[in-house]
Amino acid sequence: MTLGDRIVVMKDGDVQQVGSPLTIYREPATTFVATFIGSPSMNLLNGRMTTGPSPALAVDNTELRLAVAPPSAPPGVPLTLGIRPEAVRIDQDGPQSAVVDEVELLGGETIVSLTASGARINAKIDGARPINRGATVRWSVAPADLHWFDGVTGKRVGG
Repeated sequence: MTLGDRIVVMKDGDVQQVGSPLTIYREPATTFVATFIGSPSMNLLNGRMTTGPSPALAVDNTELRLAVAPPSAPPGVPLTLGIRPEAVRIDQDGPQSAVVDEVELLGGETIVSLTASGARINAKIDGARPINRGATVRWSVAPADLHWFDGVTGKRVGG
């Protein structure tokens, strides 16, 4: 990402996406591109939208509550939700609960592995913030930081 103005990401000889490094990072065209670019890679949660008063993604028999629904996603359709680790906010007012599985101190930042809604999620937080393995934390993600992909094809849906 640091050496070029334009990147071509290929998988098995097929072009997945062409664009600037930031465009590819911020708007990956497929789940393959989403996990190929960035470290740690984008978190991907496979599920289906549920019916109810507020948007939720059913992941492994648990509902992940969302601030906004994905674009044109009727209930029951397989979807993959992508969240970059730096977009995960650990805060006491977050709507989701998770258990801290691992803590990797890297100096200026810390990589925290969480188990939430039956899935493993990596968060990248400030290295000065204390966090303990085994703790239960609350977390959130801003609606603008949610990436939606078709659960069957892996292609980006919406904007």
